[in-house]
Amino acid sequence: MPAILIHATGHWLSLLLCYEPRFPREIEEAGR
Repeated sequence: MPAILIHATGHWLSLLLCYEPRFPREIEEAGR
C-alpha cells in the first residue's frame, strides 16, 4: 500500500470519528 493511501484512509477515519458525536446532538436539537 502506498503511504498516500494509508495517510488518506487515516485522515478519512479521523473525520468520521469527529463527525459521529455531532450527528446525534444535531438530531436531538432538531427533534426539539
